Amino acid sequence: MLTRASILMMTDRADEARSVADAFVPVTVEDRARRERLLAALNSQRSGTLDQRAALAAIEALPPDDQPYHRISLAWSKAWVDASHHRPWRAAFAEASRSIRPGEIPTRFLAWQAVQELLLPICLIVVVAIALVLGWR
Repeated sequence: MLTRASILMMTDRADEARSVADAFVPVTVEDRARRERLLAALNSQRSGTLDQRAALAAIEALPPDDQPYHRISLAWSKAWVDASHHRPWRAAFAEASRSIRPGEIPTRFLAWQAVQELLLPICLIVVVAIALVLGWR
Protein backbone atom coordinates (compact mmCIF):
# COMPACT_ATOMS: atom_id res chain seq x y z
CA MET A 1 0.00 0.00 0.00
CA LEU A 2 2.85 2.41 0.81
CA THR A 3 4.53 1.54 -2.48
CA ARG A 4 1.40 2.71 -4.27
CA ALA A 5 1.41 5.94 -2.26
CA SER A 6 5.07 6.49 -3.11
CA ILE A 7 4.39 6.02 -6.83
CA LEU A 8 1.43 8.40 -6.66
CA MET A 9 3.64 10.98 -4.95
CA MET A 10 6.33 10.69 -7.64
CA THR A 11 3.73 11.20 -10.36
CA ASP A 12 2.51 14.47 -8.81
CA ARG A 13 -0.66 12.96 -7.40
CA ALA A 14 0.06 14.07 -3.84
CA ASP A 15 -3.56 14.20 -2.65
CA GLU A 16 -4.16 10.59 -3.67
CA ALA A 17 -0.82 9.58 -2.14
CA ARG A 18 -1.76 11.33 1.10
CA SER A 19 -5.10 9.50 1.34
CA VAL A 20 -3.41 6.13 0.71
CA ALA A 21 -0.72 6.88 3.33
CA ASP A 22 -3.31 8.11 5.84
CA ALA A 23 -5.35 4.92 5.35
CA PHE A 24 -2.30 2.74 6.01
CA VAL A 25 -2.20 1.41 9.57
CA PRO A 26 1.34 0.41 10.59
CA VAL A 27 1.52 -3.02 12.18
CA THR A 28 5.27 -3.23 12.81
CA VAL A 29 7.93 -0.69 13.73
CA GLU A 30 9.27 -0.99 10.18
CA ASP A 31 5.82 -0.16 8.78
CA ARG A 32 5.81 2.92 11.00
CA ALA A 33 9.26 3.99 9.80
CA ARG A 34 8.25 3.54 6.16
CA ARG A 35 5.03 5.50 6.69
CA GLU A 36 6.79 8.36 8.51
CA ARG A 37 9.42 8.62 5.77
CA LEU A 38 6.68 8.80 3.14
CA LEU A 39 4.68 11.39 5.11
CA ALA A 40 7.81 13.51 5.54
CA ALA A 41 8.32 13.49 1.77
CA LEU A 42 4.64 14.23 1.10
CA ASN A 43 4.62 17.14 3.55
CA SER A 44 7.76 18.53 1.98
CA GLN A 45 6.14 18.85 -1.43
CA ARG A 46 4.04 21.74 -0.19
CA SER A 47 6.48 23.36 2.20
CA GLY A 48 9.70 22.75 0.28
CA THR A 49 11.49 21.57 3.43
CA LEU A 50 11.68 18.07 4.79
CA ASP A 51 10.88 17.79 8.50
CA GLN A 52 12.74 14.63 9.46
CA ARG A 53 11.92 14.51 13.17
CA ALA A 54 9.03 12.01 13.11
CA ALA A 55 10.78 9.82 10.56
CA LEU A 56 14.03 9.82 12.54
CA ALA A 57 12.15 8.93 15.74
CA ALA A 58 10.49 6.00 13.94
CA ILE A 59 13.85 4.90 12.52
CA GLU A 60 15.42 5.00 16.00
CA ALA A 61 12.79 2.46 17.14
CA LEU A 62 14.05 -0.06 14.57
CA PRO A 63 16.68 -2.70 15.32
CA PRO A 64 20.17 -1.28 14.61
CA ASP A 65 20.72 -3.54 11.58
CA ASP A 66 17.58 -2.18 9.88
CA GLN A 67 18.35 1.50 10.46
CA PRO A 68 20.95 2.19 7.72
CA TYR A 69 18.54 1.48 4.84
CA HIS A 70 15.89 3.77 6.31
CA ARG A 71 18.40 6.53 7.05
CA ILE A 72 19.77 6.51 3.51
CA SER A 73 16.25 6.41 2.13
CA LEU A 74 15.32 9.45 4.21
CA ALA A 75 18.48 11.23 3.03
CA TRP A 76 17.50 10.44 -0.56
CA SER A 77 13.99 11.84 0.06
CA LYS A 78 15.58 15.07 1.29
CA ALA A 79 17.77 15.21 -1.82
CA TRP A 80 14.69 14.62 -3.99
CA VAL A 81 12.85 17.50 -2.27
CA ASP A 82 15.82 19.82 -2.74
CA ALA A 83 16.21 18.84 -6.41
CA SER A 84 12.46 19.25 -7.00
CA HIS A 85 12.68 22.80 -5.66
CA HIS A 86 15.75 23.57 -7.80
CA ARG A 87 18.12 23.72 -4.85
CA PRO A 88 21.57 22.10 -4.69
CA TRP A 89 21.21 18.67 -3.13
CA ARG A 90 24.49 16.77 -3.51
CA ALA A 91 26.35 18.26 -0.56
CA ALA A 92 23.45 17.74 1.86
CA PHE A 93 22.98 14.16 0.63
CA ALA A 94 26.69 13.44 1.00
CA GLU A 95 26.69 14.85 4.52
CA ALA A 96 23.63 12.82 5.53
CA SER A 97 25.13 9.70 3.99
CA ARG A 98 28.47 10.09 5.79
CA SER A 99 26.86 9.47 9.16
CA ILE A 100 25.49 6.11 8.01
CA ARG A 101 27.84 3.26 8.70
CA PRO A 102 28.34 0.73 5.93
CA GLY A 103 25.96 -2.17 6.22
CA GLU A 104 27.03 -5.75 5.97
CA ILE A 105 25.88 -7.64 2.91
CA PRO A 106 24.58 -11.11 3.81
CA THR A 107 26.64 -13.98 2.37
CA ARG A 108 23.65 -15.38 0.47
CA PHE A 109 23.38 -12.11 -1.50
CA LEU A 110 27.11 -12.11 -2.24
CA ALA A 111 26.89 -15.73 -3.41
CA TRP A 112 23.91 -14.95 -5.63
CA GLN A 113 25.75 -11.99 -7.13
CA ALA A 114 28.84 -14.13 -7.75
CA VAL A 115 26.73 -16.77 -9.51
CA GLN A 116 25.22 -14.13 -11.78
CA GLU A 117 28.62 -12.59 -12.51
CA LEU A 118 30.35 -15.90 -13.21
CA LEU A 119 27.61 -17.91 -14.92
CA LEU A 120 28.38 -16.83 -18.48
CA PRO A 121 32.16 -17.43 -18.29
CA ILE A 122 31.63 -20.81 -16.64
CA CYS A 123 29.09 -21.85 -19.30
CA LEU A 124 31.49 -20.72 -22.03
CA ILE A 125 34.35 -22.75 -20.54
CA VAL A 126 32.12 -25.84 -20.26
CA VAL A 127 30.89 -25.52 -23.86
CA VAL A 128 34.43 -25.05 -25.20
CA ALA A 129 35.69 -28.00 -23.13
CA ILE A 130 32.89 -30.24 -24.45
CA ALA A 131 33.57 -29.10 -28.00
CA LEU A 132 37.29 -29.85 -27.65
CA VAL A 133 36.61 -33.29 -26.14
CA LEU A 134 34.25 -34.13 -29.01
CA GLY A 135 36.91 -33.15 -31.53
CA TRP A 136 35.60 -29.78 -32.67
CA ARG A 137 38.38 -27.45 -33.78
